[in-house]
Amino acid sequence: MTELIIPTPDKLMWPTLKAIRELGGSARNSEIEVKVIEIEKYSDEVIASMHNERQSRIQYRLAWARTQLKTIGAVESRETTVWVLTDIGQSISESNMYEALKNLRKRDAESKSRAKADLVVGEEVVGLSNNEVAAVGEPWIDEMLEVIKKITPNGFERLCQRILREAGFENVELTKGSNDKGIDGTGTMRMGILSWEVMFQCKRYEDKVSSPQMRDFKGAMAGRSEKGLFMTTGKFSKEAEIESKRDGTPPIDLYDGEDLCRLMKRLGLGVNVVKVVSEEIEVQGDFFNNYK
Repeated sequence: MTELIIPTPDKLMWPTLKAIRELGGSARNSEIEVKVIEIEKYSDEVIASMHNERQSRIQYRLAWARTQLKTIGAVESRETTVWVLTDIGQSISESNMYEALKNLRKRDAESKSRAKADLVVGEEVVGLSNNEVAAVGEPWIDEMLEVIKKITPNGFERLCQRILREAGFENVELTKGSNDKGIDGTGTMRMGILSWEVMFQCKRYEDKVSSPQMRDFKGAMAGRSEKGLFMTTGKFSKEAEIESKRDGTPPIDLYDGEDLCRLMKRLGLGVNVVKVVSEEIEVQGDFFNNYK
């Protein structure tokens, strides 16, 4: 009988990095697993091989691969189990990735205590850069919107994809260009044992979203989804708000520019909250560089 060969965590690092890149620069555990299997074309036997009652051997080793990518500074993790590429992870080559891992292990072998200090204090070890934080006063929402409006439309779509993942959506996918048929993306919202697909539209607008645009979105959703989400850096006209809730059509939740900024603050995206006597919000300008 041929021995079943399961890829080691080291061998899964590069496919994991490629998967997150293909998924738009951020991804949940389940999305990474599906994409890695798709990229590597593992056999059914390899996929079905179990590590324990709760997870397969591939799932277990992918977890270690993600951890190792984090130790070399290629990804960072969020509390909501979303993995995000750093500047290093966006550009590093396969050979340089393994060289970084080799050097890290060499330092660890020489001195565990020294390696720990290097990872915590010496950011140059893994090539991390300090975040540049632009301090703002009370009008932090205006400043954040000004930054967001400078990114490309595609970048804004990827930012919305990241926001939805952080907010708990699964399988968040962007549609492809002219083939979107009026839909920018889809995602699955899960609540307990129930789940439903949500279609979303994201527009980087200065002006208000009009009722005809809302009707077009509803028309694109017809027969495809029972729930919609419209996100914009602008505002919604009163007519658009009424149209979003019109009886006999799928309801659409609305997030205008201010709503998006407050949601990002709650999720800890692109801002640094400094509490002194009162709460002070600082916009992290470099966070948005990944979406330009």
